[in-house]
Amino acid sequence: MNRKEYEESFPNYCQNCRGKGIFKDLSKPSFQDCPECLMKNICPQCAEKSKNLILICDECGWDRNSSPRGLPDK
Repeated sequence: MNRKEYEESFPNYCQNCRGKGIFKDLSKPSFQDCPECLMKNICPQCAEKSKNLILICDECGWDRNSSPRGLPDK
């Protein structure tokens, strides 16, 4: 899936982490869960609210353990 297809398929993806659910905090040595979506139990890809911390989204299939995920670079 290219960038345009991703944006058309998931128009409500998290702009903060670009639908990845994580981001690199330069002040810390590792990736952090996105405070705008994943830490609020919101899917970073489709923006659906979950009762539990999202590992796999029931609505769109976003999977925390898959790679690549989120908005493609191209």
